[in-house]
Amino acid sequence: MPHVTIVKMAGGQAAEDALEIARSRWQAYTGSQRLMLERLTFVREDDLNCWLDLAPVLLGRSLVSR
Repeated sequence: MPHVTIVKMAGGQAAEDALEIARSRWQAYTGSQRLMLERLTFVREDDLNCWLDLAPVLLGRSLVSR
């Protein structure tokens, strides 16, 4: 399943290293660089590289108060 992961990292250097890797991979990617964001899922790391889904959020007009 295609996805984008946004993570809070504990250390500044780890975040800088991850940013460089992400930039390099994004520049090398030859497909469309547009994405449609339809839902968010908030997760928590339970064990190393094992994520628990906490709260799915469907995005769209139905969430907007009128």
